[in-house]
Amino acid sequence: MISKIHGKYKAVIQNFTALLSVQFISYLFPFITFPYLTLKLGVIGFGKYGLFLASISFIDSLVAYGFRVSATNQIAQNSEDTIRVSSVASSVFIAKVGIMIVILCLVFISFQLGLIGSEIRFYLIGIGFLVGNVLLPVWLYQGMQKMAFLSYSNVLAKCIFTVLIFMGVKSPGDLFWAVGAHSCAYLVSGIFAFAVSIKIFKLQLRWPGIREVQNQLQSGLSVFLAQLSVSLYSNLNLIVFGVIASDISLGLYAITEKVYRLGITIAAPFNRAMFPYLAKLRNEHKSSYAAEIRRLVKPLSLAFALLSITVFVFAPEIIVLLTEDSVDRDVAINSLRILSIGICVAPYGGLFTYALVIQGEDKTLLRLVLLIVGINWVLFYPLTKAYDLLGLSILTVFVSFCVALLKGFAVFRRLN
Repeated sequence: MISKIHGKYKAVIQNFTALLSVQFISYLFPFITFPYLTLKLGVIGFGKYGLFLASISFIDSLVAYGFRVSATNQIAQNSEDTIRVSSVASSVFIAKVGIMIVILCLVFISFQLGLIGSEIRFYLIGIGFLVGNVLLPVWLYQGMQKMAFLSYSNVLAKCIFTVLIFMGVKSPGDLFWAVGAHSCAYLVSGIFAFAVSIKIFKLQLRWPGIREVQNQLQSGLSVFLAQLSVSLYSNLNLIVFGVIASDISLGLYAITEKVYRLGITIAAPFNRAMFPYLAKLRNEHKSSYAAEIRRLVKPLSLAFALLSITVFVFAPEIIVLLTEDSVDRDVAINSLRILSIGICVAPYGGLFTYALVIQGEDKTLLRLVLLIVGINWVLFYPLTKAYDLLGLSILTVFVSFCVALLKGFAVFRRLN
């Protein structure tokens, strides 16, 4: 019986183990670099660094388009067909290059119009991040259920980032070096993963026809719009808050939100490992797929409820570790405790997004996300105006629950 279960989930277990290993390493390095950066850059400097990361993450969502879902789905269903996989890969790579060129042109035009001033150097150093994003074929490794190979590039990137941070960041004036280290690490990771993917998947990359690229853009459009909409509240919230709030409030929220993000990203390896498995399962056995979705809810709820409680209880110790004595730690502790509540629903945003795509509910997904974006921006100003960073923390948690409940309702409505 055990061997039968192991055989059924073999690919999932292997991918989940690989992704969990990467996530563990991804956590291990930030546990070293995160406190170091907050202390060396200071609360204000780290706030600016967090603002850059939020801007880069927003641009990342543009370049990634919807391929991490749409292309993964296509490859998972054609993983045995090398020609088809090569065709999908070729068209996705070219599409991403095209998107990158458009973004770079927009940045250049913005600079010429004076919309980007003295901070242009940060955008220029971010080009390495963009190129790395184009080359990093997460969707390919996911679809082929070979995430173990991708883990090596992630480990390499984390090592490079950590070494560069300790080499060059000594004071608040080294913010540019910290940004450059982030961009350099992402570029190396992309180059490495791209080179490895060509070899292990025996890709026969070619110049695709315009129609093929158009088809890829079309198939990923709904997911892209949904993910872009998510960025409009997950990343843009911090960017807009940076405009209206004080430097101290921005810095404190950037620190507490970073801890929150570290907590919720634990769900990422599980969701990514399950996605190709669930896509294939629904394609072959719809009844088994429905049962599998229901089976996942209880253990996920228990695991992340425990994590949420842990962060809530140890919030004071975490904040003391990450901030200097001169700041208002009580506000930061309260902010982190509020955000910790959102960790308990962390896995469902990604899991239910994948489920809706697998079920062909792309338009439903888009409508739900647009509704959530609307709720976010209706509440953003009154909450931040009245409660500053605590208001933004409350908003973040409320939106997280809206995401889980609305997407969950849409998924299970179709299963019943």
